[in-house]
Amino acid sequence: MDNKSVWDAFGMYGLKFCNVHHLTFDATSFSVSQINGTAFCQGFPNTRYAALHSNSLPFFFTTIPMWLQAPIDKWASLETLTILDSGIHTKGFVPLLQWLELRQVFDFPKLHIKLTGDPLSPLDATELSILYSKLKNLCALELDCLPLSPAAHLTRTTGPPHLILPAIEPDLVNDIFWVPTK
Repeated sequence: MDNKSVWDAFGMYGLKFCNVHHLTFDATSFSVSQINGTAFCQGFPNTRYAALHSNSLPFFFTTIPMWLQAPIDKWASLETLTILDSGIHTKGFVPLLQWLELRQVFDFPKLHIKLTGDPLSPLDATELSILYSKLKNLCALELDCLPLSPAAHLTRTTGPPHLILPAIEPDLVNDIFWVPTK
Protein backbone atom coordinates (compact mmCIF):
# COMPACT_ATOMS: atom_id res chain seq x y z
CA MET A 1 0.00 0.00 0.00
CA ASP A 2 1.49 3.38 -0.93
CA ASN A 3 1.56 6.29 1.53
CA LYS A 4 -1.34 8.12 -0.14
CA SER A 5 -3.71 5.20 0.43
CA VAL A 6 -2.53 4.89 4.06
CA TRP A 7 -3.64 8.47 4.74
CA ASP A 8 -6.86 8.12 2.76
CA ALA A 9 -7.72 5.18 5.01
CA PHE A 10 -7.88 7.53 8.02
CA GLY A 11 -10.56 9.63 6.34
CA MET A 12 -12.63 6.55 5.48
CA TYR A 13 -12.68 5.32 9.08
CA GLY A 14 -13.58 8.61 10.79
CA LEU A 15 -16.58 7.13 12.60
CA LYS A 16 -14.50 4.22 13.84
CA PHE A 17 -12.04 6.52 15.65
CA CYS A 18 -14.55 9.09 16.97
CA ASN A 19 -14.02 7.91 20.57
CA VAL A 20 -10.30 8.72 20.54
CA HIS A 21 -9.71 11.73 22.80
CA HIS A 22 -5.96 11.43 23.53
CA LEU A 23 -3.69 11.11 20.54
CA THR A 24 0.07 11.07 20.03
CA PHE A 25 1.42 11.30 16.52
CA ASP A 26 5.14 10.69 16.24
CA ALA A 27 6.11 11.92 12.79
CA THR A 28 9.62 10.58 13.14
CA SER A 29 8.44 7.28 11.67
CA PHE A 30 7.24 8.99 8.48
CA SER A 31 8.79 11.26 5.94
CA VAL A 32 7.25 14.63 6.81
CA SER A 33 6.36 15.23 3.17
CA GLN A 34 4.12 12.14 3.32
CA ILE A 35 1.83 13.47 6.05
CA ASN A 36 -1.73 14.27 5.01
CA GLY A 37 -2.89 16.32 7.98
CA THR A 38 -6.47 16.69 6.76
CA ALA A 39 -7.06 12.96 6.35
CA PHE A 40 -5.43 12.30 9.70
CA CYS A 41 -7.48 14.92 11.58
CA GLN A 42 -10.72 13.76 9.92
CA GLY A 43 -9.96 10.25 11.10
CA PHE A 44 -9.87 11.35 14.77
CA PRO A 45 -12.55 14.09 14.89
CA ASN A 46 -13.04 14.25 18.68
CA THR A 47 -9.41 14.65 19.70
CA ARG A 48 -9.11 16.76 22.84
CA TYR A 49 -5.47 16.15 23.82
CA ALA A 50 -2.92 15.80 21.03
CA ALA A 51 0.83 15.44 20.90
CA LEU A 52 2.54 16.22 17.58
CA HIS A 53 6.17 16.23 16.59
CA SER A 54 7.47 19.73 15.86
CA ASN A 55 8.47 18.87 12.30
CA SER A 56 4.85 18.03 11.41
CA LEU A 57 3.40 21.43 12.41
CA PRO A 58 3.12 22.83 8.86
CA PHE A 59 1.02 19.85 7.78
CA PHE A 60 -1.52 20.35 10.55
CA PHE A 61 -1.65 24.16 10.86
CA THR A 62 -1.28 25.52 7.33
CA THR A 63 -4.60 26.77 5.98
CA ILE A 64 -5.84 24.93 2.90
CA PRO A 65 -7.11 27.63 0.52
CA MET A 66 -10.06 25.68 -0.93
CA TRP A 67 -11.51 25.08 2.57
CA LEU A 68 -10.23 28.21 4.33
CA GLN A 69 -9.34 25.94 7.23
CA ALA A 70 -6.27 24.21 8.56
CA PRO A 71 -6.45 20.42 9.04
CA ILE A 72 -6.29 20.92 12.83
CA ASP A 73 -9.65 22.74 12.64
CA LYS A 74 -11.21 19.29 12.24
CA TRP A 75 -10.45 18.86 15.94
CA ALA A 76 -13.11 21.25 17.23
CA SER A 77 -12.79 19.86 20.78
CA LEU A 78 -9.01 20.30 21.03
CA GLU A 79 -8.01 21.59 24.48
CA THR A 80 -4.33 20.71 24.87
CA LEU A 81 -1.56 20.41 22.32
CA THR A 82 1.86 19.05 23.21
CA ILE A 83 4.61 19.74 20.72
CA LEU A 84 7.16 16.96 21.01
CA ASP A 85 10.88 17.44 20.55
CA SER A 86 10.51 21.17 20.15
CA GLY A 87 13.65 21.86 18.20
CA ILE A 88 12.90 25.53 18.47
CA HIS A 89 13.21 27.19 15.11
CA THR A 90 10.73 30.03 14.93
CA LYS A 91 10.33 29.58 11.17
CA GLY A 92 8.76 26.12 11.66
CA PHE A 93 6.23 27.54 14.13
CA VAL A 94 4.83 30.22 11.76
CA PRO A 95 1.73 28.17 10.72
CA LEU A 96 0.94 27.46 14.39
CA LEU A 97 1.33 31.14 15.31
CA GLN A 98 -0.93 32.24 12.44
CA TRP A 99 -3.53 29.66 13.44
CA LEU A 100 -3.46 30.81 17.07
CA GLU A 101 -3.83 34.44 15.97
CA LEU A 102 -6.97 33.50 14.00
CA ARG A 103 -8.36 31.71 17.05
CA GLN A 104 -7.82 34.89 19.03
CA VAL A 105 -9.55 37.03 16.37
CA PHE A 106 -12.59 34.74 16.48
CA ASP A 107 -12.53 34.77 20.29
CA PHE A 108 -12.01 31.03 20.73
CA PRO A 109 -10.74 29.94 24.13
CA LYS A 110 -6.98 29.85 24.55
CA LEU A 111 -5.47 26.50 23.80
CA HIS A 112 -3.09 24.95 26.32
CA ILE A 113 0.21 24.35 24.50
CA LYS A 114 3.08 22.44 26.02
CA LEU A 115 6.51 22.58 24.40
CA THR A 116 8.72 19.63 25.25
CA GLY A 117 12.31 19.00 24.37
CA ASP A 118 15.06 16.47 24.51
CA PRO A 119 17.16 16.84 27.68
CA LEU A 120 20.25 15.91 25.65
CA SER A 121 19.68 18.57 22.97
CA PRO A 122 20.05 22.09 24.39
CA LEU A 123 18.04 24.77 22.61
CA ASP A 124 19.23 28.14 21.48
CA ALA A 125 18.06 30.54 24.20
CA THR A 126 17.51 33.39 21.74
CA GLU A 127 15.25 31.28 19.48
CA LEU A 128 13.23 30.06 22.46
CA SER A 129 12.92 33.62 23.74
CA ILE A 130 11.57 34.82 20.38
CA LEU A 131 9.08 31.98 20.20
CA TYR A 132 8.04 32.47 23.83
CA SER A 133 7.35 36.18 23.27
CA LYS A 134 5.12 35.33 20.28
CA LEU A 135 3.23 32.48 21.98
CA LYS A 136 2.75 33.82 25.50
CA ASN A 137 -0.34 35.92 24.66
CA LEU A 138 -1.86 33.50 22.17
CA CYS A 139 -2.17 30.40 24.36
CA ALA A 140 -1.70 29.02 27.84
CA LEU A 141 1.95 28.10 27.39
CA GLU A 142 3.85 25.44 29.31
CA LEU A 143 7.54 24.71 28.84
CA ASP A 144 8.75 21.23 29.78
CA CYS A 145 12.27 19.85 29.64
CA LEU A 146 13.73 22.56 27.42
CA PRO A 147 17.43 22.77 28.28
CA LEU A 148 18.91 26.07 27.14
CA SER A 149 22.24 26.68 25.53
CA PRO A 150 22.89 30.41 25.52
CA ALA A 151 25.05 31.62 22.67
CA ALA A 152 27.45 33.45 24.94
CA HIS A 153 30.74 34.71 23.66
CA LEU A 154 33.72 36.60 24.92
CA THR A 155 34.71 39.91 23.45
CA ARG A 156 37.59 42.21 24.10
CA THR A 157 37.78 45.76 22.93
CA THR A 158 40.06 47.47 25.40
CA GLY A 159 40.76 46.21 28.85
CA PRO A 160 39.60 42.86 30.21
CA PRO A 161 37.39 40.49 28.15
CA HIS A 162 33.60 40.76 28.52
CA LEU A 163 31.11 37.93 28.48
CA ILE A 164 28.14 38.75 26.23
CA LEU A 165 24.93 36.78 26.76
CA PRO A 166 21.98 36.69 24.35
CA ALA A 167 18.96 38.90 24.97
CA ILE A 168 16.21 36.81 26.55
CA GLU A 169 12.58 37.79 27.03
CA PRO A 170 12.27 38.86 30.71
CA ASP A 171 8.97 36.99 31.17
CA LEU A 172 10.64 33.80 29.95
CA VAL A 173 13.30 34.14 32.62
CA ASN A 174 10.57 34.64 35.24
CA ASP A 175 8.69 31.53 34.06
CA ILE A 176 11.68 29.20 34.09
CA PHE A 177 12.04 26.78 36.95
CA TRP A 178 15.78 26.30 37.28
CA VAL A 179 16.90 22.74 37.72
CA PRO A 180 20.51 22.25 38.79
CA THR A 181 22.64 20.10 36.54
CA LYS A 182 24.79 17.34 37.92
